[in-house]
Amino acid sequence: MKLISADGTLQDRIALNSKAVRLLKVQDEPATLHAGTIVVCGGGHVSYTVAGSSYTLQEGDFCVLDRSIELFPEAGQSTLLIIELEDPAPHTPPRSLKLLFASIKEFWSPKVAAETTHYQIKLAKLHGEFVWHNHEATDELFVVWDGELMMHFQSATVTMKPRTALSVPRGVEHCPEAEEIVCAILVEPKGVVNTGKAGGSLTAPNDVRI
Repeated sequence: MKLISADGTLQDRIALNSKAVRLLKVQDEPATLHAGTIVVCGGGHVSYTVAGSSYTLQEGDFCVLDRSIELFPEAGQSTLLIIELEDPAPHTPPRSLKLLFASIKEFWSPKVAAETTHYQIKLAKLHGEFVWHNHEATDELFVVWDGELMMHFQSATVTMKPRTALSVPRGVEHCPEAEEIVCAILVEPKGVVNTGKAGGSLTAPNDVRI
């Protein structure tokens, strides 16, 4: 997995509204994570326990933590995308991205897969060109899971390969484009309209859950 900035340069960490987005490699020692954290497993698998129940997070799964936990490595190194929202959340046990994406039929119509108090984790299939727009009040985190996405900005275009995350800063005009089908994870505050104020036929309803 990789993190890139809006100019396409590789980063150790990026931010979503000042909240840390980083990669974590777990191999020999357990790692401690805290409540309100989204965890996406990009490779390997780890285990953790919540309220006496044990869970395994495998490659292609994500979960949302409702408390501080320890992640334990299971046979080799695991690579995790960590989004530290520090926002109260119910526990979302591991969910398979592959199965969730398979259930999505429309393009450019994000579906809510999990949420915290103030944020939503949305999944979307993208194909073709979207509309130029911005989000005045919030950053927007894109994670390309499958496919290749071109993120057009006014000054440049950044190509996002599979397993790449990019945070679009608030107020910045952008236009995603996918020549082939892309499966993407979006993390943004509740109530954000996918087309911003641009509107149009690609405006999707909010709060549609899968």
